[in-house]
Amino acid sequence: MSELSRRNFLKGAGLGAGALVVGASSVGALAGCSPQSANEPAATSSSGEAATTGADASQPSYMNRAPVGEPEETVQADFVICGAGGCGMAALLQADDLGLNAILLEKKQVAGGTFAFAGVSFAPNSHFATDAGKHVDLNDIIKSIQVYNHYIPSTLLLKNYLEEIPETVTWCESVGVQFMDMGGFFGDAPYGVEMPFSMALAYGADGMSMGSEDGTLGGKTVIEAFVAEVEKRGLDIRYSTAAQELVQDASGKITGVLATDDAGKVIKFEAPAVLLCTGGWGSNPDFLRELGKVNPDRVISSGYDGRDGDGVYMARKAGAAWARGDGTIMFYGPHLPGATWGDNLYNGVYQPVLWVDQNGNRFMNEGGANQMEVGSAIRDIPRMFVLSNQSEIDRLTAEGGFQGNDNGAGGSGTLEQFKEMLEKQIADGNERIHVADTLDALASATGAANLKETVERYNQLCAAGVDEDFQKDASFLRPLEAGPFYAFECDDGFYTTVGGMRINEDILAVDDNGEIIEGLYVAGCDTGALCGDIYDFTSAPGEQSSWALNSGRMVAKHVAQAQGK
Repeated sequence: MSELSRRNFLKGAGLGAGALVVGASSVGALAGCSPQSANEPAATSSSGEAATTGADASQPSYMNRAPVGEPEETVQADFVICGAGGCGMAALLQADDLGLNAILLEKKQVAGGTFAFAGVSFAPNSHFATDAGKHVDLNDIIKSIQVYNHYIPSTLLLKNYLEEIPETVTWCESVGVQFMDMGGFFGDAPYGVEMPFSMALAYGADGMSMGSEDGTLGGKTVIEAFVAEVEKRGLDIRYSTAAQELVQDASGKITGVLATDDAGKVIKFEAPAVLLCTGGWGSNPDFLRELGKVNPDRVISSGYDGRDGDGVYMARKAGAAWARGDGTIMFYGPHLPGATWGDNLYNGVYQPVLWVDQNGNRFMNEGGANQMEVGSAIRDIPRMFVLSNQSEIDRLTAEGGFQGNDNGAGGSGTLEQFKEMLEKQIADGNERIHVADTLDALASATGAANLKETVERYNQLCAAGVDEDFQKDASFLRPLEAGPFYAFECDDGFYTTVGGMRINEDILAVDDNGEIIEGLYVAGCDTGALCGDIYDFTSAPGEQSSWALNSGRMVAKHVAQAQGK
């Protein structure tokens, strides 16, 4: 095999960026969410004016956007929802159930957004649990979540959210959503109960199959069911209509939102309540760099484009405060550009062999954490390599992944196509794959000066059967003794962003003084209300997608109650 010199390789799109058409409408991408930065002036607005400012060098670049302009049309509603993902669609349907005149704005031509890539829903005490005689004390869950997240989430909000879950599962089924218990996918669960019945459900009758270019088989089925129900009811979704700026009165109360359609027409949607759930800021390099504190060229987002931070931008301009977990990203760990999440190439590379940094130094226990913790551990590594050799690649192809490697990524399953897919990537010129006959040559090709010393030390630890350096389980210690050797230069993959605006227990945005901004709700991926500096895959697997569905319904209920519906 020839050695490959390093250059910037054009990334594969993770899970891709295709579009799935469903009926007369469609399933697709959302807008954005965003978290905090210090020293930003709160927005001010005069009566009926859009909450916006011109370019300001004192603000982060992601907060500088041009004003929208004067509206050419005005539309009245009880409730305006921005973003047609799982959160927005659930809010729209629940609002209709409660008699609200609701309008949903989606900047893409399709619905689905971030949620189209969801696979698992955190669902303690759903009817799946009660039917099986299983029950979890919500106080135990709250304690566990708070300890994991250093008491950053709001306890009252957690309680309200968790209490809503059983009803939301049943409600989703009533509009055509199917669930499947996880069948022990996560192994032993916390709280002394079995995961399949009381903790996590997969979306769709076929579960969380991955690797599709337009979402998971699970997430797509939820959006498909929602779209079909919305179309059956004839509800008002404005596709290709991008929410741009919130409108406030002199007191700061939200009175509507300005949006532009695909022809550039500015429309003012007047309503006493607006929900921002635009899907995170994972597509926006400025947000990633300045808020997430990562190099946008060294991360891969597995999901649609269009997640540009629109919701968080609008909320902050209207004076909303940042949550403490403002820049939190749902990382999942090493992702080789050119591989698709969940395929044999991706899983074959994401194995607990030997991982080194740009200098060739080992830096962590490769098999000791779940995928979110792995992703967090490598986020600040400028260049990261997964090392392997031909015999190990042959073994993985023939035998499958490392047994016990069930942290949610990579896995221990079959890898029959790994070698074939790898050879195709090399033939196609993927220069993130470095191949050499000797360790000296591999060090030269990668620029990782200490690579040879590190591999030699690692082989000694494998021979001894004890990882004295990073405490990796002995079952994962396999030496890399003979060439050809491989160095897979990976980026840090992430599913979505989960940092954003501060909210209270009713999902109303609050300002920097802790006062609510009347009429402004922020939910889904546009709030950082549930996480600390890392997504909690340990205490609450599937929490973010579950939160999307539940928070959308919770907001609709609160709006209806406030309006006497």
